[in-house]
Amino acid sequence: MNRFVIAADTHGTLDIARVVDYYAGRENEFSKDNYLIICGDVGVCGFSARDEELMRGQVFNIGETTFFTFGGAFSTDRESRVEGMTWFPEEIPCAEEYEEGWHNLSEHGFAVDYIITHTGPLEAVDSYGYYKDPGAELELRQYLQRVADNTESTAWFYGHFNEDYDVDGTYFCLYEEVVTL
Repeated sequence: MNRFVIAADTHGTLDIARVVDYYAGRENEFSKDNYLIICGDVGVCGFSARDEELMRGQVFNIGETTFFTFGGAFSTDRESRVEGMTWFPEEIPCAEEYEEGWHNLSEHGFAVDYIITHTGPLEAVDSYGYYKDPGAELELRQYLQRVADNTESTAWFYGHFNEDYDVDGTYFCLYEEVVTL
C-alpha cells in the first residue's frame, strides 16, 4: 500500500532535519511503496530545471491516489540574492503553465485526492494574514484560488510561509509539521 509523507521547505540541508527527525525510530513503518513529497524550497542539488517544470500543473496518479501539483512562489528576500544564481524570474509561473494546469485538472474532471503546491490559494493565505499585500505573487495566489473554487479534493498542502497553519481542516500550510497519508 502506498503511503505519502508530506513536508515543506527543507531549504537544502538547512531545514532537512525536520524530515530526518520524522523518520527517526520509524524506519520499520515505511517501505519502497512510500513517497516523500516536499512542497517546494527543496534546494537539493541534482534536480534539473526540467524536473521543476514538471511540477507545475501536473496530475499524478500513484496507486489509488491522485495529486495535482503546482510549484512556484515569490522569493520575499530577493533583494539579498543574486538573479540567475540564488533567485530566478521563473519562480513565478507563466501563462502557459497556468493554462496547462487548468487543462490537466479539466481532463480529470476537476477532482483529485490531494493538491500539493508551494504557496497557497488567496483566501487560505489571507485567512491568517500572511503577506496581506502579496505583490508579485498575487496572480499565482488568484490562480490557486480559482483551482480551489473549482476542484474537489480531500486536502491541500503547501509550504512557503515557514509556519504551520490549518485552515478549515482542508488547507494545510506546513513547516515544522510533517504529515503522513
